[in-house]
Amino acid sequence: MTGVSRTAVEALHTELLVEVQELARTVYGFSESIPKAVGDLKAAAEGVAGAGQQATRDFEAMAEGLLKVLKAKIAEDRADSLQASITAAEVTKKALSNFTKYFWLLIGVAGGSLVLNLVLVGVLLLKAG
Repeated sequence: MTGVSRTAVEALHTELLVEVQELARTVYGFSESIPKAVGDLKAAAEGVAGAGQQATRDFEAMAEGLLKVLKAKIAEDRADSLQASITAAEVTKKALSNFTKYFWLLIGVAGGSLVLNLVLVGVLLLKAG
């Protein structure tokens, strides 16, 4: 080999060594950053899982609260319905008490009239006979 070609080969060799060293530094940098990236990814996954669990707990708490509100509303509606039934029964009782009072009076008058008619018929039969 001549001096020029040897110099060219050495220059190429030097350039290749520099590129190999740069690649080695890049690979070493990746080897250091990969565990950190894996740790960051695990932390992010744990954060997402924790947020999901918290969201589930929040939804369960909201559902329980909604059930309590609905049960209270149903109980309130039932109480209102019962109160309306009681009021209707009291009004009906009051209306019927007046009717019953006059109904018994009417029965008494009709019964008295019947007794009076029987007495008169009896008297007429006794006079005729």
